[in-house]
Amino acid sequence: MMGFLARWARRRSWRETAQVFQVRWEAVYRSVAWFVAWGLAPRELKEAFAHFGKYRSGTWAGAFLDYWTWRAMRSRLEPMKKVARMLRAHEPLLLNWFRAQG
Repeated sequence: MMGFLARWARRRSWRETAQVFQVRWEAVYRSVAWFVAWGLAPRELKEAFAHFGKYRSGTWAGAFLDYWTWRAMRSRLEPMKKVARMLRAHEPLLLNWFRAQG
């Protein structure tokens, strides 16, 4: 229902949407807020990669890299898939950096 209200709120004012569906305008507001939060959630996938540089162990960094690229490849964002493919292709070189630090 929240997604339904949020989609209608894009076409009509929140007050009109509330009147048509006989809900309070606060319900429309919460629906829009929920839908926006749901849409912004994939951004965490992009920002989560910043943790890669904080690892001290190449083993843990490799596990993180595998998991991050696995999640990126299952997203519907083609630019993220492109980055994931590039990281997978250069994985041995990236993990060498951790070995050189030790």
